Amino acid sequence: MTQATELRLVEPVFDLPEPHIQGELLPLEVADAHGEVSRLETFAVDGRTHGSRRTMLFFQPWSDTNGRIFSQDRFRAVAADTRSHVLSIDSPGIGLNNSELTTTMDEQLRQGNFEAVCEMMWAAILKHPHSGLDDLDELVLGFHSLGSVMTSKMLRYAPEGIEIDRVLLMENPIMPSERERGTDHAEFVRLAGRFSLFGASGQGHYFAETWQLGWPDKTSSLAQFAKCLTSQKAHWLYGVAMTKTEPILDDLAVAWRRGTITKETVLHILNGTNSRISPTDLNDLLAHYLQESSIESEVVRVGYIGETHAVNNSFPRAVAILRENLS
Repeated sequence: MTQATELRLVEPVFDLPEPHIQGELLPLEVADAHGEVSRLETFAVDGRTHGSRRTMLFFQPWSDTNGRIFSQDRFRAVAADTRSHVLSIDSPGIGLNNSELTTTMDEQLRQGNFEAVCEMMWAAILKHPHSGLDDLDELVLGFHSLGSVMTSKMLRYAPEGIEIDRVLLMENPIMPSERERGTDHAEFVRLAGRFSLFGASGQGHYFAETWQLGWPDKTSSLAQFAKCLTSQKAHWLYGVAMTKTEPILDDLAVAWRRGTITKETVLHILNGTNSRISPTDLNDLLAHYLQESSIESEVVRVGYIGETHAVNNSFPRAVAILRENLS
């Protein structure tokens, strides 16, 4: 069942206290099928209280990493507010303290293939001592930008037996289009151009709302943000892969056939109406394609009025969006 597109105003949550839970930054070394080892940083924080048994697996946007204090603070706020266990996994080759891509991952990404990357990330999740997968009644995957891309890919390559209750696709930059993908370099140039021109639109306002809370560490957060942008060696390769990879609808179709998503799964397609990275019409198109497909999961389609791609940098707005989509 697919609901009509709904337009909503975000009501920022400005009364967020600093969470008393700290979380754990844990680097994990995982070997692939060829014996190549990759080091991925993870961040786990458990905000479950009063019988809550929700676990959320989150994947980082392009310009972020679990080693960044700002990211850790955001997950602490989300876990405490939603009373959830949150586990975030860095994408291989991206992160302040992660190893570079293995040969297999490098070769596959150049062809638009995320299989080795996702297998490595799932291996890290299953190896994690605090994955939250052993005691839950709701499993959520998401969330923003590259993290949304990785969500659909992680669904496609999920291990046998993994069933997802809720999927959050926020500001996905590779929404469906009628043009054939991956035929030349023009698609990558367009994607890079959109991020360069519009990726940070509204960012100053969003950061200001976060600092207004009083407890996130502004100085170290901004310094680490600059370091993220200059040290992410695999950034461009993920961009190339995104322009060559299979459409989101194909990822969801594979996940449906394998039972990773079911009739009970809720698929949330979310974007800001002022976003030039994940335009509203293409998000609407994905919802339309889903309605006509064999996938029987419920689809919730929401456009957040006036928001841009950088909305995730406002803790008050990120928490508000997650709060209403998890209710």
